[in-house]
Amino acid sequence: MSPDELLQNFATMPLAPVANVSEDQLPAVIDHIKQQMKLVTEPSRVGELWTSVRVLMGLKYERAFVNRLLQEVQGMEESTTYQEIKQSGVAEGVVKGRIEEAGRILLRLGSRKFGTPPTPNELSIIQSTKSPEQLEALMDQLEEVSSWTELLGSSANN
Repeated sequence: MSPDELLQNFATMPLAPVANVSEDQLPAVIDHIKQQMKLVTEPSRVGELWTSVRVLMGLKYERAFVNRLLQEVQGMEESTTYQEIKQSGVAEGVVKGRIEEAGRILLRLGSRKFGTPPTPNELSIIQSTKSPEQLEALMDQLEEVSSWTELLGSSANN
C-alpha cells in the first residue's frame, strides 16, 4: 500500500513507514506523522502511536536507522506498551546476568574442588542451563560429589 493512504487515519498511521516506501521517502513520512501527532491531546495516546511506529519499523529497518529517524520523537516513554517492552527487557537482562554469574561461580568452585575444568561436553551442559536456580542447586551439591560427571549426572555421559 501507499503510505499516503495509511497516513489518512490515526489507526493505520503507524503502518505508513513500513508500507511501499523507500528509505529516502521515510523522513517525509515521519515528519507527516509528527505533524499529525501534534493534533492529539492525550500524551499517552501519542506515546502508544509512536511505540507502534518504532516496533513496526524495527521489523523492516536496522535499529540505528530507526533511532536516527525517531530521535526527536517525544512521548514514547509515556506509552504503557513502551514501558512494558522496556520492563520485559530489563527483567530478561537480570535473569541472563544471574545465569551467567551462577555459571561462572559453579565453574570456579567446581574446577577448584575437582582439580580440573569440565570437559567440553560438561561445559556445554552447564552453559545450556537456563535457570539460575538449577545452577545454584548444582553449587549446593558440590560438597556431596567428587567429579563433574557425578555432579552433572547422566547428562554428562551423552
